[in-house]
Amino acid sequence: MTGIMAALVGSGGGGPVVTLYAQTILGYNFGSSLGSGEYRLTAGGKVQQSINGGSFTDLQSWVDPLSAAGGDYEARMSRTAGASTNLGESTGVWYSLGSSRTWGLQSSNFASTFLLIEVRSAATQVVLSSAAVQIEAEGIVF
Repeated sequence: MTGIMAALVGSGGGGPVVTLYAQTILGYNFGSSLGSGEYRLTAGGKVQQSINGGSFTDLQSWVDPLSAAGGDYEARMSRTAGASTNLGESTGVWYSLGSSRTWGLQSSNFASTFLLIEVRSAATQVVLSSAAVQIEAEGIVF
């Protein structure tokens, strides 16, 4: 084992690791006038999605271990392109992850938004991870 590998292997226990992955959420609602997609960071450490007002389902964990999740972290969403979000929290505001935070889009006509989601340490205000999220929504009535 090289010195670099030994250092990396021996660096375990360095504290929680925050990781966000790019996501695409498709809220097409066939037979309804409204479609929606929502992205949520939970206070319990999960990234979830909801399609057309359905139950939230897990996409990934945003922190490892999950027991580290909560108010020690803050999240912000910035819209980088497309339609303005119209569900959930405001754009450009840092929110404590002591509570779950949701951003989403609802539309009768096709709409798409591109978001940047960031998670930072509440204590140091250093951004620990970020990811691009695309949400599309459309109600499709036949």
